[in-house]
Amino acid sequence: QRTVVRDGSFGPTMGFGPICLLLLCAALAAAAEEVNDVLNPGYEDGLQSWTTSVWVSASGVAATVQAVTEKKHSGEKSAKLVVGSTPDYAFPSLTSVLVAPGDLFQLSAWVLVSGTGTVVISATTYNSSGGVLQWTLGATSATDTGGNWQKVTTTLWVADRTATLTPRVTGKGPVTAYIDDWVLELAPTFAFKVGDAPSHRDVLEWPFSRDSIWNLPIGKNAVYVDARLNVSSTTYIGADPDLLLLDNTQPMTPFYYNEAGWTGESRCGITAPQKLMMTAPYPDEFIVASDGSNYAAAVLLPDGETLKQTQPVCHCTKGGVVTTLVVVKDVNITGRGATGAHGGSGLSAIGGTVRLGEFIPDSDGVVWAVRHALKSNLFAKYNYYRVGSDRNTCYRWPATWCDGYFDTGAFAYGGQNPAVRPGSLLALPRSVDIDTLKLRTGMGKALAWTLQNYGLYLVDDSAWDAIAIETELQPKGDYQQQFREATGMAFHGRSADSPWAADVLQLWQRLSAVDNWDATAFETVAESGGALGSGGGATLQAWAPAFGDANSDAAGVNSGAAGVAFVPSFLAFAALPLLL
Repeated sequence: QRTVVRDGSFGPTMGFGPICLLLLCAALAAAAEEVNDVLNPGYEDGLQSWTTSVWVSASGVAATVQAVTEKKHSGEKSAKLVVGSTPDYAFPSLTSVLVAPGDLFQLSAWVLVSGTGTVVISATTYNSSGGVLQWTLGATSATDTGGNWQKVTTTLWVADRTATLTPRVTGKGPVTAYIDDWVLELAPTFAFKVGDAPSHRDVLEWPFSRDSIWNLPIGKNAVYVDARLNVSSTTYIGADPDLLLLDNTQPMTPFYYNEAGWTGESRCGITAPQKLMMTAPYPDEFIVASDGSNYAAAVLLPDGETLKQTQPVCHCTKGGVVTTLVVVKDVNITGRGATGAHGGSGLSAIGGTVRLGEFIPDSDGVVWAVRHALKSNLFAKYNYYRVGSDRNTCYRWPATWCDGYFDTGAFAYGGQNPAVRPGSLLALPRSVDIDTLKLRTGMGKALAWTLQNYGLYLVDDSAWDAIAIETELQPKGDYQQQFREATGMAFHGRSADSPWAADVLQLWQRLSAVDNWDATAFETVAESGGALGSGGGATLQAWAPAFGDANSDAAGVNSGAAGVAFVPSFLAFAALPLLL
């Protein structure tokens, strides 16, 4: 049963308060038809249940909205919004939906946008007294759509104290936009399944040897020490994109030296005097911005075995140069592959990366287990340990170094737990019953399973109060965009923004360090031939399978067991900028 409040009136500032109730009843059985809570969603009744004027932030600016027949996505009408200059504007619905904290909704609309301005789809939330809690919950924008209709979709997670929400359009002019076919409905839920361990794997999708640190499961004799990570509800959840360039048929391209690094200066050009850093396959159309992100890269050479690793890669324009700062020692894609281009640890740019299709719901809404260790960054100032200026204390095996500023400046390491440093293996202890954690998403449950059975390695400094997870970015796809399109949720945000972010925060708060894991213990495990796991003792999961024919068992190739899911076409969003 859903109660919809409609035909509201203007409240304080840009708000709208309810004055009339309409009770809509619908069966909530699993197979029941979904209910659209937006009244007059396609403007077939003109602007009924919508405001008939546009609020703008500057006086004297022409701004109009009307129901028209000249362009529509479906039916006979759409709303035409015209804002003639550059101010902020707002065009809310008068539909207010009664909600409860913890509800998860999906809001969408079709837009056709022209001009240099933006159209933003969101919802305003109110408490039980009608006070505004958030003006633009789930704000997702569209710009000029090139004469085509584009679906804009966002997920709305209802926070504490929220009583109602109202769909709205906001943005900046100048813009002409047609808006049609709103839908507000309960968001889909996703199931988690472990699935059978795969019988083989493809080296490009699941690289490195069976005894690589990135592929070893944790052992039953692992000794756990509470990590006590300094993360909270204010901590941002984000991604640190790893550039994976594994199509070795691309043109061999020079990578030139650029000294900018993380200074804020441009990475786009070559630093004089010209210095060739390496030559490797690179597709000219793959643009990597000079935006301050780490952009550690792994590039497969034409021999099909050698991985070049470097960071931070930049390629600002098609036809322009490719630049980087540091190139590290090559590794073999079938070898152990521990080391690489992550500058805060010396660890791999591809091992432990969340690959396309992993933690992504398939077409049946199932999220499958991921069977390899992960990588993460924390705010070193809050979390990473050191003893004075002794460089030997600021990292632990398998890391080979730490950040150059570990003992000085505004970003000096300030953690108090010796178990937490670059190179630390963190995991959910075996004693944690995942089923009791009340995780809200299938993706969170899958992540918990991986953290308990494989763990994650700390590889870099997020350089602010943020948790970052290394994710794949390559010419054929951006993991963050795929996650958004498949789940309706942004990969990034704070715990109040989405159930996914809330799950990540809860899991990181429960992590422990595997404290009996060093080079000597590793060699003992590696020599066991599959009997032992990280930290020693019998494995919690089987070792990774041998490399095999990727076409013989499609469901078993990817470490997530399900491959890349079918995803609808939602909007992309920017990666989280991170420093070393």
